[in-house]
Amino acid sequence: MPIRRLGYSLNRCPDIGVHFILPITENFALEGLLGAAYVSTDYAGGTTIVGVPNPSYPDGVQLNDVDESYSDDDSGFTATYGVGATFAFTDSLTGFARYERIHDIDTADRWGGIEADTASAGLRYNF
Repeated sequence: MPIRRLGYSLNRCPDIGVHFILPITENFALEGLLGAAYVSTDYAGGTTIVGVPNPSYPDGVQLNDVDESYSDDDSGFTATYGVGATFAFTDSLTGFARYERIHDIDTADRWGGIEADTASAGLRYNF
């Protein structure tokens, strides 16, 4: 009988860090990011039991909701890091791609640890 947790979290995460740039060619550079973030997270959720046999239900199985709900919050500092690359198409137009991680966010007891990953890509135009 699988047990599933359903819920949400709201994160507020101001951060500070160092951005390293390593030029490879005149147009291409690699980036490194290293820093720290202050994470404040609120949690709310509940527990459901999925697939409980019930002969009176048309397909013999139904979703039973166990009336257990909870909420919690936690906050603290954690490490952040990332890598990326930039490519200058022209003097004004640059493309970038970046991957960042907020590592090992300290969470409320029921939730275990969380790691947040972000992948981004885009174009920058300099006037």
